[in-house]
Amino acid sequence: MITIVLIVQMLLECIIMILAQAAILLIIFFVLEEKVRPYYYRCKEKRYIKQRVEKDELILQQRHRRELRDREREKYPLFYWKENIV
Repeated sequence: MITIVLIVQMLLECIIMILAQAAILLIIFFVLEEKVRPYYYRCKEKRYIKQRVEKDELILQQRHRRELRDREREKYPLFYWKENIV
C-alpha cells in the first residue's frame, strides 16, 4: 500500500515538474515574442520596400526599352513595315 502511494506521489511530482517547465517555457516564449515582434515587422517592412523598389526598377527598365524601341521604329520605319501592316 505504501509503495502505491509513493509511486502515485512520484508520478504527481513528475507531472507537476513537467507542467512547471511548460509554464516557464511559455513565459519565456511570450517574453521573447514581444521583444522579437518589432524586429520581425521591421524586417518585413524592409523586405516589402526592397520588393517595391525592384518592381519600380523593372518598370523603369521596361519603359526605357519601350522608348528605345519606339525611337528605333521612328528612325527606320521600313525595317518594321511588317509590324505596321498587322
